[in-house]
Amino acid sequence: MTVDCLPGVNARRFAGRYSAIEAAGVTLDRFDWISIPPGKVTLETGQTFTVPAFAITRLPVTNADYDLFVRAEDGYARPEWWAFSQDAQAFHAENPAPPYTAHPGDNLPRTNVSWYEAVAFSRWLSAQLGQHISLPTEQQWQRAAQGDTGWRFPWGDQFDPSRCNFNTDGPTPVGQFPDGASPFGVLDMAGNVWEWCLNDYYTGSTDISLPATDRVLRGGSWWCNTPGDLAVDYRNGGYLHGWSHDWGFRVVRL
Repeated sequence: MTVDCLPGVNARRFAGRYSAIEAAGVTLDRFDWISIPPGKVTLETGQTFTVPAFAITRLPVTNADYDLFVRAEDGYARPEWWAFSQDAQAFHAENPAPPYTAHPGDNLPRTNVSWYEAVAFSRWLSAQLGQHISLPTEQQWQRAAQGDTGWRFPWGDQFDPSRCNFNTDGPTPVGQFPDGASPFGVLDMAGNVWEWCLNDYYTGSTDISLPATDRVLRGGSWWCNTPGDLAVDYRNGGYLHGWSHDWGFRVVRL
């Protein structure tokens, strides 16, 4: 599956800008990337997919990470990052600046972020790094969370609240639950914040240019009180331009 997250963006515009990018703190080393080998996943829908190799960030995008996008001269305010769909452009016209995160703190996961904003961030980051960065598909997300184990949760079949941030008063700093790591060592795949995926919730499409009502959210959050919401195959959906105090995201590198 190939997903073009940078239609209309000329990467040559950004050639020679790495000294400025590094000064701003946007380098490949800023993110801890976990390589995920190819394999199969079976979604909650019963469909089985073969997932090619990719890399995913060990942790969700933090407030500090996202603020680089918000504050950059060529960041959130620039129209090219929103040019992937007419609906995204309309969203940006109505929201030229983002809402504040619901939970301040540099190392807390970024919340109050819509699907449109998460895609725009990934497009911006792609251009900065000269890499193909994207939201994960739900197939990639589940592959990173479950591996080849078939487990219900990243750590095993039995729910263990000591391994995740579940049914609490708010998010914790990212990476606080190392015992909840996935088989590949990816953290916070259960609890803390729901994470956006590329897919349309109803059709499964990963085409970011198409209109949609809901996109997939995975992983559950601190606000959940039902363990099943944190299962690796559980699918939730959220409205594309919606914000929530327990919705966040992470990115993949293709």
